[in-house]
Amino acid sequence: MRSMRRVGAAVAAVTVFGLGLSGCGDNGEPAPKETEQSIDQLNNELLSPEPDDDVLADEPADEYPDTPESTAFDEKAADEGLEVEGYAQPSEYVLMMCESMDAWEPGAGETLAKNHVPDMADGEKRALREGAGSLCPKHAGEIRAALDGKAAVRTMGSGTYWIVQAAGLGEDVAPPGTYRTSGDLEDCYWERTKKDGTVIDNQFATAAKEIRVTVRAGELFTSRDCGTWSLVR
Repeated sequence: MRSMRRVGAAVAAVTVFGLGLSGCGDNGEPAPKETEQSIDQLNNELLSPEPDDDVLADEPADEYPDTPESTAFDEKAADEGLEVEGYAQPSEYVLMMCESMDAWEPGAGETLAKNHVPDMADGEKRALREGAGSLCPKHAGEIRAALDGKAAVRTMGSGTYWIVQAAGLGEDVAPPGTYRTSGDLEDCYWERTKKDGTVIDNQFATAAKEIRVTVRAGELFTSRDCGTWSLVR
């Protein structure tokens, strides 16, 4: 019905303009050609489709589309009454944390343990623990270790660290291995020492872009103004 009214209006408009403009001008000459173009333009505007009030704007795509794994997890969570405040489905929270851990590499498990686990609600911890295996297999081991308080340290900042095999989370312990720091490093000093303070190796870099150091169990490692050292192997 709406389209018929529009067509009728267009025809009427053309008829009215035709009656008013089809004659001659003041000097008896035919009407200017531009007048015909104006009529055609008006006709096209009148015939152009109008927005339908019943058609809703396209909804944005889901940030985390459903998958067989997320659907199965959410169904199980619903049966068990598991909810995560602020999220429509528990799987969305797990996938969000998994995506964040990708950005925290290296040291994702340590970051999760130090900066997030202490403030997590019970529902968040439970969802993360139960959903890690199917929704975030890449970080499942790190997630469980962080939730159980067994996350390993993978980064070191300024200070002195006791190098211990299989070190747990602590402010002054770190596992052995090769560590790397990078960026605009200025006046960076590091040293490896024995328990009695004997220097094994050290370096003072006035300017550098990347430094790697390998530390071994039983040593002490001290760093000043070198940024963050990340365990690479």
